[in-house]
Amino acid sequence: MSRGILRKPSIKKSLAAKYKGAYTRKLKKSLIPGYGTKTAGWLHPKRKLYNKIYYRTSIDTKKVIADALTKKNERNTSSTSSNVSPGKTSSGFLDFCLIIITAILLTNRHTILAIILICLIGWHVINGEKQESEQK
Repeated sequence: MSRGILRKPSIKKSLAAKYKGAYTRKLKKSLIPGYGTKTAGWLHPKRKLYNKIYYRTSIDTKKVIADALTKKNERNTSSTSSNVSPGKTSSGFLDFCLIIITAILLTNRHTILAIILICLIGWHVINGEKQESEQK
């Protein structure tokens, strides 16, 4: 995880982007020639540059949570009962809890604790991958 900023999900903004934004984009695309093409972003170069940097240096919180949950489901469906020892559980839930706690810390401006938890998540994921590769 080389990126540093977790984006805070907003239900209000996501619904606005889904419904109002879709209709306004459709309307603008029908009225303005060239609207919605890749080169149209250079009409506002500062905004385009800011957005490009922001989306490359930040992490979408919803995507991280979805990835953690899908990895948990993949582990459960791919492993058979003979491969899993009775005392072991999947670590997807632990990853999910750590990500939620990190997001809460970031919203409360506790960046140092959040950075420590991000390092802990990375260490946990790397060790989990090492253990999976050793088992195969």
